[in-house]
Parts: sequence; C-alpha cells; structure tokens
Amino acid sequence: METKANPNAQPRMPSEDDPMIDGWESYIEIYYTSRSRFGDRFTDYDADNCFQKIYPSIQEVIEEWKQVPSFAIKDMITDNIENIDGFLQAPNQEILHTLFILMNDYDTNILAGFDNNNEQKMDNLQAWVQEKQTHTSMSVNDVIAIGGQFYLCDDIGWYELHTTPTLGKKIGGGRYRNT
Repeated sequence: METKANPNAQPRMPSEDDPMIDGWESYIEIYYTSRSRFGDRFTDYDADNCFQKIYPSIQEVIEEWKQVPSFAIKDMITDNIENIDGFLQAPNQEILHTLFILMNDYDTNILAGFDNNNEQKMDNLQAWVQEKQTHTSMSVNDVIAIGGQFYLCDDIGWYELHTTPTLGKKIGGGRYRNT
C-alpha cells in the first residue's frame, strides 16, 4: 500500500549540530496497541453488512496507544543499523520497513525477552510490556510516527493517519459477518 505525504506535517529531524541520538525521541516514535484495545470500536458494518475498518485519529493514538520508551528505540537502532544518518534521511517507507523487520526479530527487537537462540536478553523490557498489557512484535494496528507523520501498520502495508478518524475500504457482504 502506498502512503501519501501529509503536506501539513513538519519534519522534526535533528539538526547537524546535534548528535542524531539526541533527536530520535522526537523524530521516531512507536506506539503499540493494548491487548484489550481493539474489537468492535475500530470496525463497522454498514446496512449491506459490508465490513469497514475505521482508522483512528492521531490524537486517539497519542492518548490510547502505549508509546514504546524512546531509549528502547535508540538502543534498537544503534545496535542494528550501521549508517544511522542514512537511515534517518531515507524515505519514510524505507524507515517503516526497516523498523518493522527489527521489531519482528527476537535478536533485534529490544522488547523481546529472549533472542533467536532462546537465551534471555539482559536489555529486555518485559516488565514494560506486561505493565502496559501490550506485546513485543510489531503488529497490525501498531503505529510508527516519523517526523510528525503517523503510520498505522495495516493488514497489508502502512496507512497514514490523519487528525480525524477515517473509513477504510468496504470489504465483503453479509456472508462474512458473524451474527
């Protein structure tokens, strides 16, 4: 799915004088859904019983999703990306793709309690995961913000969120709905 740039977004890229590490908490943010967060609230069925996804607003994400601690994002990026300047200057789609891959591998995901060899990681944030009732891997409905532009991990690809909730495509008819 192709995303379109938000013309009103103001990139918050760190300046050349600041070390890149100091700007990440305001440039790249990751928001995870809570285990109990979703259900009927972000789906709808119309009069023809067609399923339609309702995408949340940016404000809903900020208020209701769980923001991954910025130090965890910094650690994950510094541990796994050689050219950090190049990474931060890449097109948003490349950043999203890279972060999705990092967040779905036990060796690179800072939130994972164990690595691919099933050995416990010393830098895990499992207490945070449990406290926030969330998960470790990047999943559908999780959100990455890059320079003020918010992207929701969709069923396929990424969907750029807006200031108001938006409706997705209608899917199917009554035969798909459990009633």
